[in-house]
Amino acid sequence: EIGGFEVPKDENVSSIYATGFWMGGLSTDQSLKLAALRYGEGTEYSVGPISNNSTSQEFLNKYNHIWRISHQEILNHQIYYNSPNYEMPWAIATWPGNGDVENGEAAMLAPFIDLNSDGIYSPLEGDYPDISGDEALYFMINDYNNPHLESGGSPIGVNIHAMTYAYTDAEGSPLNNCVFVSLKIRNDGAQSLSDFYVGVYNDFDLGNWADDYVGSDSLRNMTYVYNGDNFDEEISSSFGYGEYLPAQGCLFLNTAMAKSVYYNNNSSVNGDPSQTHHYYNYMRGIWKDNTLVTEGGDGYGGTTPANFMFSGDPVTGEGWTETNAKNPPSDRRIIMSTGPFDFLPGEQLCIDLAFPFARSAQENNAVDAITELRTAADFIQDFYDNQIFACISQTVGSDDLELLDISRISVYPNPSNGRFVISIGDEIKNLEIFDQVGKCIFSKKMGRNNAQSVEVDLTGSANGLYLFKAHKANGEVVNGKLIIE
Repeated sequence: EIGGFEVPKDENVSSIYATGFWMGGLSTDQSLKLAALRYGEGTEYSVGPISNNSTSQEFLNKYNHIWRISHQEILNHQIYYNSPNYEMPWAIATWPGNGDVENGEAAMLAPFIDLNSDGIYSPLEGDYPDISGDEALYFMINDYNNPHLESGGSPIGVNIHAMTYAYTDAEGSPLNNCVFVSLKIRNDGAQSLSDFYVGVYNDFDLGNWADDYVGSDSLRNMTYVYNGDNFDEEISSSFGYGEYLPAQGCLFLNTAMAKSVYYNNNSSVNGDPSQTHHYYNYMRGIWKDNTLVTEGGDGYGGTTPANFMFSGDPVTGEGWTETNAKNPPSDRRIIMSTGPFDFLPGEQLCIDLAFPFARSAQENNAVDAITELRTAADFIQDFYDNQIFACISQTVGSDDLELLDISRISVYPNPSNGRFVISIGDEIKNLEIFDQVGKCIFSKKMGRNNAQSVEVDLTGSANGLYLFKAHKANGEVVNGKLIIE
């Protein structure tokens, strides 16, 4: 069976068989709340938002969908929405911008551009979905409405808004071979959680699944798969990639990778998780028997704790690699995680991911594909860093990036030690500042007297990148970046 991540398109070969999202943390009484999905074998997540009734046909008709929409469709809608012969795309017409509060749903759901600022998604009046990329897929799930039959975990109470998107760029650009995923995870339960981790599980099948190796690149916050030999043969369930070998990566764009753990496809102590705490342990770099992952070999039974499995360099041959560990190439799956976080009711975590794919131009050279992947990952990260990251404000299509007008935004000094003066060339009604995972760390309302500039003191906050949202008196929002050094 071909994997779910087919690349290149329509060539009957894939680089990833399955990807799943894991998350979990401890409540105030130290009980574990967790949801983790690998292959859709259980009902960890259900469609739509948390609600009082999630089984009615009306609810399922509204939310049991994946919305696919292009940036061009949105541009057309902006021009023609009130024209008599305009046929509105299904995704724009049915976009789930608002929930049914009488059914216990949140009032505001899928992101949209609200032209008249009334809080109601009205595409007939020109409102439209707020997407990233040149084409996007959007879906909404939660972990509360159904029991967790795969992990056995107790529900967390999270609503998850997921947007998968991609760009079309100039020929040869790494953007053409990359898929982005933005997760907005909101704690809509009543529990305050600590030591909360978010994990991304990948069962990599790089063409022929039986000859793969994996690695971790902590500098790039990336896990990756590459061929364990120098030719990728066809196998019964998939064409191979042949002599021009690829590498597939998965990287966190806006948060640090805390742990990465490869585990074996068996029931051993470092094999497939079968109990709730196994999933949580793997996100924390701990084996099923509560011993730490250690450096060397298959990561079990050593003396030096390791945060990242196979963290060496296969290109130079240095460090802990699958080759140096003398592992036979085979089927590979790996979990990468970020955290720990404190996750309070009403808070939202934003996790942005990228899945870059690269291929060597040299024949029969598996490690050259890793070099190409690193180049692609660096390009993708730089592209992402030079935008307003999508976790707070969705990005526009690649063709329109140069149209963003920042000439009236003034932030000084920037970078700074945490003290800033922000001006947007207009009156500021409300100012919010978020860290890279979407937590609001500063909020100020101006009251009756709107301000032309606002002084902000973030001294004591960690060094790094922050985003501000300045709300104008007329309802418009201006985004910008702050850097603390």
